Amino acid sequence: MRCLGPGQILTRQTIRGSIDLGSLVPGREGLRGRRVPWEEGAVPADRTHGGVRERMTRGVLAVVGLLFLALGTEALVAPIRFAARTGMVLPSAAALAEVRAAYSGFFVVMTALVLGGAWWPTRTRPAVGWLALLFTVFALARMLSLVMDGWPGEAGFRFLLVEATGALVAVACWRGLAPSPAERS
Repeated sequence: MRCLGPGQILTRQTIRGSIDLGSLVPGREGLRGRRVPWEEGAVPADRTHGGVRERMTRGVLAVVGLLFLALGTEALVAPIRFAARTGMVLPSAAALAEVRAAYSGFFVVMTALVLGGAWWPTRTRPAVGWLALLFTVFALARMLSLVMDGWPGEAGFRFLLVEATGALVAVACWRGLAPSPAERS
């Protein structure tokens, strides 16, 4: 290892000349004999864009997107039936308007985000990340409500299980996807 001289700028070339960074130089084995993930060609074939994992994840995104579209449409067209799934009663026009605006708007925006990730490969990983965040926050909020408010009933508990499972699946999918070229730069 040598020190930089006066006026010498720290660049990739001076680093290579100063320190043996074998695990960081493209083409060499990384730490513990694994290839460094940001090197070109270091990502296993099934984790690259268009690989098996990505295609499966995009299929899951498409199904979730269509489910969100159905929920958003139901909240807009039949808010009383939508609210009844969770045991809510909508006694006034203001309550109906609130369900129509908030729930249908939320689910339509999530539909666009999730189906965008299913359609465009460069948006798949970010869409899965947002989906993981959404399901995690939903599950945590339901657990907090369980502690603070008591038993939500069978339907509320089923929603908790679905959202917790969705969070775990989304995190697993997100971790299994290679970063897009835009995320690597």
